[in-house]
Amino acid sequence: MGLEKDKCDGGYYRHPLVFLVEAADDITYLIIDIEDAFLLDNIDFETAEKLLLGLTGPMDSNPTYKNLKEMWKNSKGDLQKKKDVGQELIEFLRAKSIGILIEKASKIFCDKEKEILNGEFDLDLLSQIDLNEEIQKIEEFSKKYIYKSKQVLEVEAPAFNVISGLLDSFVPSLIDVDGSRKQEKSIMMRNFMSGHLGMQSEILNSEDDYEKLLSITDYISGMTDTYAVKVFKRLTGASLG
Repeated sequence: MGLEKDKCDGGYYRHPLVFLVEAADDITYLIIDIEDAFLLDNIDFETAEKLLLGLTGPMDSNPTYKNLKEMWKNSKGDLQKKKDVGQELIEFLRAKSIGILIEKASKIFCDKEKEILNGEFDLDLLSQIDLNEEIQKIEEFSKKYIYKSKQVLEVEAPAFNVISGLLDSFVPSLIDVDGSRKQEKSIMMRNFMSGHLGMQSEILNSEDDYEKLLSITDYISGMTDTYAVKVFKRLTGASLG
């Protein structure tokens, strides 16, 4: 791919696209977490609006925002309408915020292209934009008030069981640590992985344990939340409530 090698350890410098993928991931979660928290009533409209306006800047001159905000103010007697309009406003600000962050991160990427290719730049793109202070405020707010909320923790706690449960089922079936791979349960699991999950035979029959571990973790990380839970339930017969 034409990547330069690191003279210190002989490895390659990070691929330029990694910086873009990392920025896209950071932008998405940063903004969507605020919107989700509002939709789940973990934070109120005013709080969500203030955080997003920190990224977009004043929006009073924007006709769409102006009209929606007027509708929101005038719907005091209709709580459902107020909530619906508030959701539209947050969705509007979410889209604007993401667009602004993408544009600014893209500019940093283009400006630092030469340094990235030469291995002289290894910082995340968002840390270099002029809105980094506002981003830090949102991250600190999310850690304190969103990620520790009851609803979030109730979802995350079972998720740990799903991930560890899948690893505990798959790994011993492919990695022969103590002779367990020849046991009937292990053979059944390998048949299940091949026949029902479609895992490739070269992965299942490889003699390279490291490659098998990489394949297992890659396979599990590629699952959607719903599919991971479905497979976990099929393997264990467990119910996540």
